[in-house]
Amino acid sequence: MSTGAKCSWGLYHLVAVSTTFKAVEYSVMDKSGQTLYGASFMNNVFSEEDPIINVLESGHYYKGMQKGFKHLFIRTSQGIRNPKSTKENYWHCDEADIRSGSCRL
Repeated sequence: MSTGAKCSWGLYHLVAVSTTFKAVEYSVMDKSGQTLYGASFMNNVFSEEDPIINVLESGHYYKGMQKGFKHLFIRTSQGIRNPKSTKENYWHCDEADIRSGSCRL
C-alpha cells in the first residue's frame, strides 16, 4: 500500500480478500457483458431460469449447481464486498490495476 502507514497483517488480508472479490466481480462482468455489480447483478447473471452465465450446460444437477453458484456469488457480494470496497481507489487499486494484475499490497 502506498499510504506509508504501518499496517497489521489483518489489514493486508482484508485488502487481499477484497481485491480478490473485486477481480471475481470484474471477471463476471467481462463474461456476462454486464456492467452492474452486487447481489442483484449476481442473481441476474446466475439465474436458474434464464442465466447469462451457465455453470453447467445441462444434466441432472444443473439447477442445483446453478443455484449454488448463484448464492455463493450473491453472498460474497453482500458479505465480503462491503460498500467501502466498491469505491474506486479505496484500497489504492483501481479497476485497471486489478484487471492487469498490477495491484500490489
